[in-house]
Amino acid sequence: MLPTNLRKHPRVALAAAATVAVVGAREVVPVRTRDIARNGISLTGVPAELGVGTRVRIQCEGGALPTPIEVEGTVVWRSGDAAGVSFAAGDGAPALPEPAERPPR
Repeated sequence: MLPTNLRKHPRVALAAAATVAVVGAREVVPVRTRDIARNGISLTGVPAELGVGTRVRIQCEGGALPTPIEVEGTVVWRSGDAAGVSFAAGDGAPALPEPAERPPR
């Protein structure tokens, strides 16, 4: 039997306002975060024109983030207005909020 979570890096729920822009473009679009890990972030409210393979720059602060983040990455999946962005190698992992304790089952 496989473990239920095969992720390389654990994710932390993060509901915060953010902006996303195509690398090199001036236009920024407001989005919301869903969760974050050392290697990527999940966003909602992402415009359809930011498809898989698009290089983007994300800025986010507030919520449970200990410090603001500004990272580049690549859109690696899309589902409706949601998207997953994998951070670019060398950008360094952002400081993550502490995971919330889960209630006992």
